[in-house]
Amino acid sequence: GSMDRFEGMAESYLRAAHVLQEMPEEKFRKRAGDDLRKVIESAEKAGKVEDALDYRLKLEDMYLKHGMPAEKVYNENVDYCYRLQKPELSISFFQRELALHKGREKEFEDYLHLARAQLSAGRLKEALAVYEEGLKHYSDPKLRGTIYREMGYIHRISGRMETALEVLKKSEFHFRQAKNREGQVKALTEMEKVYDDMAAQERMKRNAIVKEISRINSRIKKLTDEAAGIQKIIRETTRLIDGMEGDVRNWREMLERMRNELPEKAAEKKKHLEKMERLRENISKAGEKIEGMRAVIRERQAKKILIQEEKAGLKRRLLEEKKKDAEMKRRIEALDEKALDYQEKAAAIDPKLSTTAKLETIEEDIYYHLATGTVPAIRIPTRTKENIEFSERERVYRYASGLSSRSAKSTDGANMLMRTAYVIDFINDMIRSSVKGRLRSSTLREMYYISESWGKLAKFGTQDESNNLVEDLEIISHYLRENFHLRPEEDGARVIGNITLREMNRKGEWKTINCREDVGDSGYTIPYNVEKEKLQFKSVDADFVVAIETGGMFDRLVENGFDEEARAVLVHIKGQPARSTRRFLKRLNEETRLPVVVFTDGDPWSYRIYASIAYGAIKTAHISHHLATPSAEFIGVTPSDIVSYDLPTDKLNDRDIEALKSELSDPRFADAFWQNEINTQLKIKKKSEQQALAKYGLDFVTSTYLPEKLGEMGYMR
Repeated sequence: GSMDRFEGMAESYLRAAHVLQEMPEEKFRKRAGDDLRKVIESAEKAGKVEDALDYRLKLEDMYLKHGMPAEKVYNENVDYCYRLQKPELSISFFQRELALHKGREKEFEDYLHLARAQLSAGRLKEALAVYEEGLKHYSDPKLRGTIYREMGYIHRISGRMETALEVLKKSEFHFRQAKNREGQVKALTEMEKVYDDMAAQERMKRNAIVKEISRINSRIKKLTDEAAGIQKIIRETTRLIDGMEGDVRNWREMLERMRNELPEKAAEKKKHLEKMERLRENISKAGEKIEGMRAVIRERQAKKILIQEEKAGLKRRLLEEKKKDAEMKRRIEALDEKALDYQEKAAAIDPKLSTTAKLETIEEDIYYHLATGTVPAIRIPTRTKENIEFSERERVYRYASGLSSRSAKSTDGANMLMRTAYVIDFINDMIRSSVKGRLRSSTLREMYYISESWGKLAKFGTQDESNNLVEDLEIISHYLRENFHLRPEEDGARVIGNITLREMNRKGEWKTINCREDVGDSGYTIPYNVEKEKLQFKSVDADFVVAIETGGMFDRLVENGFDEEARAVLVHIKGQPARSTRRFLKRLNEETRLPVVVFTDGDPWSYRIYASIAYGAIKTAHISHHLATPSAEFIGVTPSDIVSYDLPTDKLNDRDIEALKSELSDPRFADAFWQNEINTQLKIKKKSEQQALAKYGLDFVTSTYLPEKLGEMGYMR
């Protein structure tokens, strides 16, 4: 049979290879190598994997023994071993590789491969033992940094977070000693991931607390409704008793009168007595009913007391759970801050490398799940309105503790994880590659179409699927899509003012631009990426920033020279501002200490524009800390302005009214100023536009309105 032919052929080739490799001429040793490759190929075709591994080792041993270049053979062997996806065979193979390379160049790589094979087999202790053994043999800081980093990863996935941090700090120290920036970034990124995982664990605990708080609140509400129902029954029953007691009194009075008015005639007397008897029966029955109803009241009151006692106990528990929730929230925020601190340290060394390193940690976790036979899954905050909370400390919207899982347990989940891997590879390839020295980028739309080449299962069905996955990666990695070199289709906002910027152009050169002297009337256009590696503030000669909703009002202020007269930086935010615009405003506010005021139309939708600038939006809650400027102030147009300046108006429609009512319960509008203004608008039932100020002339907005309003804020004299 075929197996017999394989055995005979393999034996013949092995004998030939043994003879040829002992000959002094190099050409015969090459022939020996070719023969061994034929044996390997035949063994693999015959499905004899263990034999194939043995022959591969013999081939590499021959190359090493005779001083032939073995790098290619070694890499082929390692690649084959990983492709097998058989950890037990891989462990045995790399143990023999380690013995083969003892004291040679590839020994260190063998330690790494052996440990990774142990890891794939789920043998975490054995993998750590291999790394510990490797540490005994190597003093080179780069090699030690690599080993410590891999050990830190094992401790992290094992849940030993404190140990992971200690080991990773050693890794970062050794890489710093070796002046190895890549290793340093990866060690810092792994430390960031440790804090991410710790925060995720705390979020799961907090989620249980939040659910318990919700359950207690539901129970309290149910008891409150039940108590209200009981009180209603008591009230109605008491009213019935009062009515019946009134009837009884009337009957008794009637009975007393009838006793005093007893007729003398027998027939009349009989009827009179019968009537008196009926009254006595009515009084008796009424008394029984009244007593029954009083018993009902006593029973309901007892039930009400029990409800009140249960409510009191629940309220005490609720207070305890809320305290635990507040403490858990503080712990999560502290862990998030630690993670962000390590991310910033890694980005300060190399922002592009830190981005790719963080994305790779996502793939590593998926790979570990696959290698150990665990169903791969990614946990992310639940992206729903119910899972948004307002951070009083930061004054921005953030995701709460609710978590969702992208799991390969379902076909859709598996496809999404596959798309995630494709997108990460696409992003990393973009970041690493360049065209004539220029780093590449892609629009979100281009990435959607590029997915067509990923195959039927991996391609996106809609643009929304693509966009949502990018947002998921932002949430998991804490990096912006701009760090991924992905950009939207919309243009950036416009800027006019005495501010000097440094912007890196597409050739990788820094260009200095003054946003008044070096631009036309349309101003400087904000690029999609406004991070420090792309845009820097060189100097500012201004007192404040005005973010303006409409292009018409922006052009009016520019034409009237308001930026020069008031020493202002004018920013046209183009309606609902793009992310780059909000990030630009935040950086301008934080780095130059310029206050930001927002100037919009006087309607509920414009107030939300202000809120998105100041506090963040629900859709971008995962990056509110990057985008929101909590110190931003609203200048107008306010409902009070509509009244005070007698501005031309339009009537509020039903959607406007609903939006205003919704804003009354929105924490972003909870202060007295906004509550008064929104209630005023609901009362007058009118809205107005910025351009309505032109009622008093083209110069009124810059000569009167803005100076008056800004003067009240202390920004203009």
